[in-house]
Amino acid sequence: MNFKLSLFFIIAFALTSVGFAQNKLLIGKPGNPASYVFVEGEMLRFRLKGEKYWNKAYIQGLYEDRIRFHYNVILIDEIEYIDVRDRGKGGFLHILSWVSTRGGAGFATIAQINKTFVADEPGLEKTALVIGGSIFSGGIILSLFKRRKVKLGGRYRLKVDEM
Repeated sequence: MNFKLSLFFIIAFALTSVGFAQNKLLIGKPGNPASYVFVEGEMLRFRLKGEKYWNKAYIQGLYEDRIRFHYNVILIDEIEYIDVRDRGKGGFLHILSWVSTRGGAGFATIAQINKTFVADEPGLEKTALVIGGSIFSGGIILSLFKRRKVKLGGRYRLKVDEM
């Protein structure tokens, strides 16, 4: 009796989980896993073909050939650029710039505190400020190289798939 009951619940769970699949918007190169993923309810910043300004809207629904936003419906083929600035997938350069900006400022601060309170010598620690400032400015320069927008149609494709 327990076997039949457990089999019933397994089949019921399998059938109900198939019905609640959520669509997701995938941006990636053909033949590779998706680089960026957007789901319903997220903010999407995009630029349409032939327009000079950027649109920003919440995704209300994802379909095979169109995206339904709060106030309008746009075909996937009409989108030219998508802003991926805040997606958090910057790779090695993104992580290195984050660490070096925080580390450079922290290094200069800790060296100054060490000289002032531990060594009891008032004044600036010039070499530590130069080193910390160099590391900090290197991190700022590296942050300029991270990807901010993706041009669709070239190397990147846009498609809707189920989760």
